[in-house]
Amino acid sequence: MNVGSLIAVSGKIFGRIERISKNTLLIRRILITYDSQDRKTIGLLPQAVYLDRKLVESSYWIKVIDSDLPPISESLDLIDGIQLIHECFDV
Repeated sequence: MNVGSLIAVSGKIFGRIERISKNTLLIRRILITYDSQDRKTIGLLPQAVYLDRKLVESSYWIKVIDSDLPPISESLDLIDGIQLIHECFDV
């Protein structure tokens, strides 16, 4: 587990570890997308949450995935923004 690793909850990638401290992890929501050259990349969303590190390490439904995907450095071109909102915020 290190900064930049991805967090999957029940098989769905949920966020990226932004900061690690002794007892907590700062997890930022992400969107897996493609850049202008059709390379897989990460779109960083503004929402973030602190999670208990022991909870993440001990829960079988939370997986930490090492990743070398870079965050996107350009604005996202959303085709269906409503679908993105439903998917990301479960509303």
